[in-house]
Amino acid sequence: MTIRTKYIAAIAAFILTAGAYNVQAQKSRVKGIYQYLDQAQPELLNAKIDIDKALLDPSTSNWGPMWFWRGKTYSYIAAFDLKLAPNAGTVASESFINYFNSADKRDSDEESLVLDGDQPLILVAGDALLREGLKLADEKKYTEAISKYELLVKLIPFDRNKILASKANITINQAYLAAYVAANADSNVVLSRVYLQKLIDNNYLDYTIYLMMSDTYKKQGDYEKALKYLEDGKNLFEDRSKDFLIEEINIYIDKGETDILFKKFSEAIAQDETNALLYQNRGILYQRKNNYKLAIADYKKAIELSPESQEPVYSLASVYIDSAAVFTNQMNNIKNIESEQYKTAYKNASAMFSMALPMLENIYSTGYITNIDEQINLLRSIRDSYKFQGNEAKRAEYNGYIGDKLEEQKKMKAK
Repeated sequence: MTIRTKYIAAIAAFILTAGAYNVQAQKSRVKGIYQYLDQAQPELLNAKIDIDKALLDPSTSNWGPMWFWRGKTYSYIAAFDLKLAPNAGTVASESFINYFNSADKRDSDEESLVLDGDQPLILVAGDALLREGLKLADEKKYTEAISKYELLVKLIPFDRNKILASKANITINQAYLAAYVAANADSNVVLSRVYLQKLIDNNYLDYTIYLMMSDTYKKQGDYEKALKYLEDGKNLFEDRSKDFLIEEINIYIDKGETDILFKKFSEAIAQDETNALLYQNRGILYQRKNNYKLAIADYKKAIELSPESQEPVYSLASVYIDSAAVFTNQMNNIKNIESEQYKTAYKNASAMFSMALPMLENIYSTGYITNIDEQINLLRSIRDSYKFQGNEAKRAEYNGYIGDKLEEQKKMKAK
């Protein structure tokens, strides 16, 4: 070997040794980030600077432990100083996903910090990521919000203890649901349908999913598919058949084919004359068509067949209120309040309110109505009934109840 050859070989050996040393030194710096984090007051800025450098360094940019320390650093930022990196939840979540997908052997203690205990790092990262998505949705940045929810879907499968679900109610279905809400708010019918279908495929048992899926097709005029999802939902959620029936009614009304529904109900009643639900549902259809006389007859029959049920009682009261509204509108269009026409309209309206009032109060007292919007409407009907009777004390009493419910509703929407 010549002197020149020996010299080149020596230089090459030096470069390899130095390179190996530099790689090892860089990896040591990554692991040394613990000194910034594992103290009473974590030095988050210094930890962030070092881990960001490690991401850019080829020797550690795709190294498993680097992803762990990057995830841990940004989880701490999400927990203690979000101003340092508003997207800390995203960075932490991406880092942990890369950590678990890395071919490098994982340290059991590091893995346990991410996944185990009451407050594992995956919980901090996932919760921060969800909050980022919700904030973006509030800012009407729907596409960006959906990308956060999609990242959440990728993170959740690594949560072996299901801590995200138990501690923060964060599940894949909740992520899909949030993505649907964002897509729907963005008026993206196609994307809305994608996430609803994901929920259906993932056995998310909520009847409203089928109602919303039907609505996406209804908006595009595809009534056949809209009706199919209503039928599927009705078969799965028999106790919510009224909700699906109402949507069926709406579709047939849009199509101008209400005769089909009347025919369906009449045929069914002929085969099962003691089925209160059939009378109840046909009454709904008559009420929608403003045929109050036949609606009242069907609701009364439903009450006779099922006296313990509150639904036909509530429906009967509602048709009396609808009838009262017809007469009050007549009164508003009559200028002469001394005329016989006005007096007749007033008498009829008063009679309708009087028949509805005891039923409405009974419905309210039993707590049958749980939806706050429906509760407010119910209270308004009771208040207006007392107002028509000239009972100012009761009118004021129920007006107070309405105020309380409106305040409760406001607080619920603020959460």
